[in-house]
Amino acid sequence: MVWLAACCLFSFLISVDNLDGHVEVDREAFTQKVKAQAEQYRQQGLPPRAQVLFDAFKDFYINGLSVDDVAKKQLPIIGILR
Repeated sequence: MVWLAACCLFSFLISVDNLDGHVEVDREAFTQKVKAQAEQYRQQGLPPRAQVLFDAFKDFYINGLSVDDVAKKQLPIIGILR
């Protein structure tokens, strides 16, 4: 999971605070499911639209591209995904 948030230079903390409902949440089980899904994405790749967002964040936060340059780079790809 860290690698997903790292493209924005942020740390990632799993939270169940926004899960609505009146049932007790098994935080450890939820955390393990999130970690398993993140590991699957790391090994097999993100879905195409999520990959575009990941790449845009990485280009802006890590590679130092301007918002305009990120948009110029990603807009043609977004058009293909529609």
